[in-house]
Amino acid sequence: MGDFNGRVGERRTPWTKHLGPHSDHRTPCNYNGNHVLELCAEHDLFTTNTFFQHRASQIYTWYRWNNIMVSSQIDFILTRTRMRITITDSRAIPNAGLDTDHRPIITTLTTKKERKPKKHKRQQERLNMHKLEDDQVQAQTRSTLNEKLGSINSTILTVEEAWDTFKTTLLDTMKEVCGTK
Repeated sequence: MGDFNGRVGERRTPWTKHLGPHSDHRTPCNYNGNHVLELCAEHDLFTTNTFFQHRASQIYTWYRWNNIMVSSQIDFILTRTRMRITITDSRAIPNAGLDTDHRPIITTLTTKKERKPKKHKRQQERLNMHKLEDDQVQAQTRSTLNEKLGSINSTILTVEEAWDTFKTTLLDTMKEVCGTK
């Protein structure tokens, strides 16, 4: 992108791939404009701000300081032709409040978000709680749990140790009696 001081004009015949239909039609192509178009052809580029239709204040990128009626499109953003599908808009910004006779050009493009590969979550083992609906399984769970918990001396355990012991004993008993899914 830059101030090429090139007027590309309306001559599109050999440059249709590089020059859009919405360039400045009031001024003919000048020497620098011809070089811009040759640069585009040589490096497979296109002038983004000539491919989108806008009002005149968003096309012209240069205005004379003392006469705003004298204007031209001499600043361009050049992009590779293969990127054309990602460019959604390109225009000059009028009344930008900069201390210059040039207007900035803004180009809007879309990008594809990179897809991160999905992490496959490991299936956690889940207890088969539906087996507890059977009375025999309930009785077996109760008796096995009472046996295991009865053999633990709880007087020497802290509260945290007692809870961890109870939790692991209960889970082990449920896995043993009910199984997992």
